[in-house]
Amino acid sequence: MDYKLGELVHIFATDKCNQNCKPCFREFFSSDKPRDLVKVAKILTENKVKKAIIGGGEPTLIKNLNKVLRIFRDADIPVDLHTNGTTLSYKRLEQLEDLVDVLGLPIDSLDSRIQSRIRAPGHLKQIKKVIQNAQKFDYKLEYHTVATAINVDGVPKLYSGFIKNTDYQLWNIYQFNVNLAMLSTFQGKYSEEQKIKRIKEIQELRGPINHEKGLSDGLLAKFLLMEEKIKNKYSNDDRIQFVDLQNSRSPYFFVNSTGDVEFYTWFSQKRTKVADLFEDDFKDVIKKLHKANKMSWRFDQEDFVEAITNLPIFARLYEGNYSSDEIEIIKPQCHRKVKHLANLWEIKRYGQPMTV
Repeated sequence: MDYKLGELVHIFATDKCNQNCKPCFREFFSSDKPRDLVKVAKILTENKVKKAIIGGGEPTLIKNLNKVLRIFRDADIPVDLHTNGTTLSYKRLEQLEDLVDVLGLPIDSLDSRIQSRIRAPGHLKQIKKVIQNAQKFDYKLEYHTVATAINVDGVPKLYSGFIKNTDYQLWNIYQFNVNLAMLSTFQGKYSEEQKIKRIKEIQELRGPINHEKGLSDGLLAKFLLMEEKIKNKYSNDDRIQFVDLQNSRSPYFFVNSTGDVEFYTWFSQKRTKVADLFEDDFKDVIKKLHKANKMSWRFDQEDFVEAITNLPIFARLYEGNYSSDEIEIIKPQCHRKVKHLANLWEIKRYGQPMTV
């Protein structure tokens, strides 16, 4: 379904969580502003948004979550609940069944050790149990997989060995966003020792960067090759969606429980506050979002230029946005792979390969 700006809202319900997942990009809210998720829900329903996605942090930790969900249900507004699943006992799933339309759950690998490194120890066993129980209720299931350097090669097996055998609505496969994970780390209340450890873990998930190979061994390259493999083998399953960092985003806005309304572009390393849901008239909120959407690349011109120039050379071949030095440094044996990746990139962007 296509939404106009202001009709699809992603709510950061809380910045608290019972896990410490490495790909997490949660923001930490301003402590000097009161939090009122019920007020957020009432404003949104009164202004007839068409869909709400509630995430966090971990939204199931909020004591009045059922009340918030009931506000949306009474207004006949569908809700997606994105959760790590660790609090969803059979009884809790039963309680939420009439209040949640889509249950979004993370699963990244069928290897418990890898899943533990990305999420938390024991998470794979937990999430499989939740999925098993959720299928006994009237939930639409949506899976979220973050493709990192340590699990990307196993993503096709995750589909064939588990996901395709379950009743699900959508499977989103995301390229790991290193910048947002780093930003969240620096914003979080971590000790210096914890930050150093977490930064090292994030870098391991990003993987090595080798310019002599034209970054054909980088994470974007691995993501494109994984996508190619799955599409070639399972092209009949249109429930699989691939989201690399340069994908255009749906026109929705972020709002947290303090009322901060934020806008996000793919090339930015931050979310920018553009309005206050508690202080601005909703029509003014939408106007400010439209302005941010229209002018975003100008507002963040440095971020935009940096994001373009930081793309691997295979993603810049067709536009010619590269120097001769970059070409010369690539080992000859890597040229064929770089060209193949260029074609994969251009098919995604233009619908056909453009590099000769």
